[in-house]
Amino acid sequence: MHPVLLRLYRKALANELAIAVGSSLSDPKYAIPTFAEAATREFCIDFQVEHPLDYFRLWNEFVDAAEKASTRKKFAQFAVEYFRDAHPTEAHEAIARIPVSNFIDTTFDRSLVTALIKEGRQPRLHQWMGESMGGWKQTNPDNPTVFCMLPELNPNPTFFGLHEPVRQHKIKIHLANLEEMLGGRDLLMLEFSGMEADWILNLYDVATTGDKLILYTEHSADDPIWSARGVLVQRASINEVVERLLPSEPGQYGALDGLFPRRKLIDISRKRQYDCFISYYSGDRDFVDRLDRDLKLRELFVWRDQREVDIGDPLSGRIQEGLTQSYCFVIVLSPEALSRPWVIEELRAAYAMRLAGELKILPLLHKDCTIPPFLSDYRYVDFRDAGRYEESIALLDRSIKNAVMRAREKK
Repeated sequence: MHPVLLRLYRKALANELAIAVGSSLSDPKYAIPTFAEAATREFCIDFQVEHPLDYFRLWNEFVDAAEKASTRKKFAQFAVEYFRDAHPTEAHEAIARIPVSNFIDTTFDRSLVTALIKEGRQPRLHQWMGESMGGWKQTNPDNPTVFCMLPELNPNPTFFGLHEPVRQHKIKIHLANLEEMLGGRDLLMLEFSGMEADWILNLYDVATTGDKLILYTEHSADDPIWSARGVLVQRASINEVVERLLPSEPGQYGALDGLFPRRKLIDISRKRQYDCFISYYSGDRDFVDRLDRDLKLRELFVWRDQREVDIGDPLSGRIQEGLTQSYCFVIVLSPEALSRPWVIEELRAAYAMRLAGELKILPLLHKDCTIPPFLSDYRYVDFRDAGRYEESIALLDRSIKNAVMRAREKK
């Protein structure tokens, strides 16, 4: 697999990927330049451009001219009727099946939102003067956040009309929320022109946000704006990347996904082999299997008994070795786990190492239970709500990495 495609795949599996769609993925009729030309004919608007893509750069000026030639309400009503019959393309429907939790839409037709709903997902929209929500870092793929960069069409227009609000009204809170959502993620852009990316997506403002910005395109790869904004361009069909990001089975990523080496490089400066040791009750194995996989996708080394203890090994010796070779001890708390002598023994051994300053304990609350008194002062990661799993795994990932970093800094 191409290294860039592999990176995007790994990011998607770890839910650390945001996807931006624009006019080029919609039916050509619903692209902003085509709509602008139709509106020009309808209202005899006196507005000239050298190239249709200039409408992206000059969109707010065009809206001013359109409202002057008609009225704000008539122009908005025309837009509502124009986009009424918009429907998702095959590209939208494929993207809507990628189980990540964050999307950006720079269109009026909102075909991606329609495709997400059609797929059975319930998008949470952040759009101008319409529905908005907090928690920009929410990570539930079933209820993905969709940031809409253009206002919602309304026959009775709001304060914004059809303007692109960030530049027209100098309102930066939308960008601040967007930047918070993109933090720690790659942004995958699909078939954007430089004009649309800079003037509708506001690429200039978000270019320093997140990890990497990657564009897949067959038409705009030579635009110098990409290198100026730090965008990595892949001259390829979007089908190549979308097909690779789709799960093996419909719905969420599962056991058949993510079959690649855990790490690309060996870190010779590590003093211990594992980032975390997971202690759990065998009846919670399905949950721990998912936890284990998702931590590995985030580039963590995980110790588990079923993988590290071979037949014939002395169990207590191998577990003690696992503890001494780990930076963190993650205990999966459930009523059944806390009734098992072996789990309690592992916890006591870990607690003794914690008192000696050799191990960080990270409690993980999987099911309602009475937390042992000596753990009552510890902050735990709450996994009881399945709908907040992605948010919880991100917190656990960050906690483990912070503990490992601090431990290594002490050496």
